[in-house]
Amino acid sequence: MMKKKIAVNYRKGKKNDVKCSRCISSIFKEIKGIGFGSLGFQWRCKELGLDAGMNYRIQPGNTCDRAEPKEAGDADQ
Repeated sequence: MMKKKIAVNYRKGKKNDVKCSRCISSIFKEIKGIGFGSLGFQWRCKELGLDAGMNYRIQPGNTCDRAEPKEAGDADQ
C-alpha cells in the first residue's frame, strides 16, 4: 500500500462510513494505458492522486479518515 493511503488510514468501509464512491474527493475516470489506449473507467481519489497506476486505484466501498460526503445535488465528475 502506498504511503498516502497509509497516512489517510484507507480501509474497508463499515456500514455508517462515507464510502469512496460517495466522497467529494473521488472521481470515476477513464484510465489511459501505454500508447494511450483506454483501460476502462476506474475510481480515483484527488487526495491520493489521479495517475493511471494500480497504486492509485480505490475501491468504491472503502473509506479513509478524510472522506466527506458529496452534496445531494453533486453529480459524479
